[in-house]
Amino acid sequence: MELNLPDITEQRASEISLSLSNKATALMNRDQQLSIGIKYATWVYSGAPCQLNPKKPSAKDIRQDAAHRAADGKQYEVLSGMLLDGRLTLPGQDEGCKCISRSIIPGFD
Repeated sequence: MELNLPDITEQRASEISLSLSNKATALMNRDQQLSIGIKYATWVYSGAPCQLNPKKPSAKDIRQDAAHRAADGKQYEVLSGMLLDGRLTLPGQDEGCKCISRSIIPGFD
């Protein structure tokens, strides 16, 4: 399918689409966890850089990746998310984030 938008490249449209999909998935995962009574989860860093452009990361990308890597294995409240770089976020919600969560179910270690 060919795009007919004069001010946007196919690559940029693809990046926007992926970003919106990841943000929606992060929110749906959170809502699903909450709907079945899961209140806490563990942040899981994917091992791949949480950056938009890993080949040429910006200073913001480098800070984000460091914060996501540092959050690996830490527990957070599903309703609010994890506090990273002064703001609350969910795994997969930030641009370029590849992190996921592991639900914490009381009584199952």
